[in-house]
Amino acid sequence: DMAAVGDEIQLLLTVTSDRRLPPPRLTKLKSLQLIGADTQTSSVSRIIGGRQTVDMTTTTVSTLRAVNAGVFQLGPFTYKYGGKTYTAAAITIRVVEGRRADADKAEPARVEM
Repeated sequence: DMAAVGDEIQLLLTVTSDRRLPPPRLTKLKSLQLIGADTQTSSVSRIIGGRQTVDMTTTTVSTLRAVNAGVFQLGPFTYKYGGKTYTAAAITIRVVEGRRADADKAEPARVEM
């Protein structure tokens, strides 16, 4: 993923389970400024063979601002719940000076655990 200095970047941390879980949290970042975060929860119910299952998905959307040019690694991301630790791979964000040519097409960085 790429951004320019001053750009806002959205990072989505998502966990899915058969029950409602605490929202994932973003740890302190050295190279990006945390502007804000919002948590969204959704559920999907299915009935298969007369048995109902429910998947709960909780996503924390963090808005970050790129403050310095460079290549930065976010993560790896960990989520602890019920005595278990879940890990998702790190992502790399390249921050450049000036404005990116494709800035209007930027997609949020997504991490799923």
